[in-house]
Order: sequence, then structure tokens, then C-alpha cells
Amino acid sequence: MDADLADTFDHDVRDHLDVLHRGALRLARNRADAEELLQETLLKAFAGFEAFEPGTNLRAWLFRIMTNTHIGNYRKSVRRPEFLCDDVSTVGAARRVRSAEAVRSAEAEVLAFVPDDSVASALAGLPEQFREVLCYAAIDGYSCREIAEMMHTPMGTVLSRLHRGRTLLRAALAAPTAVAA
Repeated sequence: MDADLADTFDHDVRDHLDVLHRGALRLARNRADAEELLQETLLKAFAGFEAFEPGTNLRAWLFRIMTNTHIGNYRKSVRRPEFLCDDVSTVGAARRVRSAEAVRSAEAEVLAFVPDDSVASALAGLPEQFREVLCYAAIDGYSCREIAEMMHTPMGTVLSRLHRGRTLLRAALAAPTAVAA
């Protein structure tokens, strides 16, 4: 890859890093795995950047690479045998360290951007399929077409989930005021 193409990649992708990181958190569910997923995604995107068609949706292209990488990593992890320790005390110590280092879920990371606690808790209470589409649309600012491309879902399904998610969110936000009144 020549230097001009590398500079173009760096310039174009830099604008999408925050959104890609939030997407990686949403997929991986913890910060360490999300950073690894983002790094793998960027490496694959850099290697294949010559095949990217300028003028098309770079963000959706990057998200497709990220989604495919995540799926591939998941399939590898399912086939990988579980590591067992011979020493029982080592297992207990490893569990204590893991629980002490637990990080917030991807939803918690995204909901941290939502200012109102009642909205954040109502959004967290939605089923994942609706919450994901709402987050992409309302928080990340994607269009329905971009969401459909990223999720590899028909446009009608995205529109339906967005409508249903908004309806459920409105109902969840209205419920506490009805009880308080």
C-alpha cells in the first residue's frame, strides 16, 4: 500500500473511531475484548482498503468488517477447548481477580452518554433488539439505511424495530409518572 493510500485511510477512519469503539463495546461486552476487536477490525480494514470503493459508506464497511470479525472470533472460541487448572486454589484466585476487574457492559457504556437516569434505565430495560437499533439511531446518529447495512438486516425490520423500540421507550417513561400521579 502506498503512503498516500495509508494517509487517506488514517484520515478517513479517524473520524469513525469513537463510534467504532462504542460498537465494539456493544459486541464484545467488555473493554479489553472491545479494544482487541477494534484493533483487529482496523488491521483488516487497512489490509483491504484498496478494495474499498470511494464514495460509498465507509462507516458501514468498517462495521461489517467488525461484525464479521466478531462472529469469526466467537466461532473460534466455541471450538477452542476450555483450559482447566490442576490446582484448585489457582482457579479460585483467577475467579476473584476476574470479578474484581469486571468492567461495565457495553450497554452501561452507551447509557453513560444518556444524561437522564430515567431515560437511561428505561432504555436499559428494553429488549436488546430494540435497544440496539435505538442506540444506533438516537445516540450514534445512524440513518435507518446505515443501521440495516451494519446489522445485515432488512430495512423494514430496522424501521419496525425502531418504531417498536420508541413505543416501548415512551411507555416505559410514561409508567413512572402515571404511578406518581
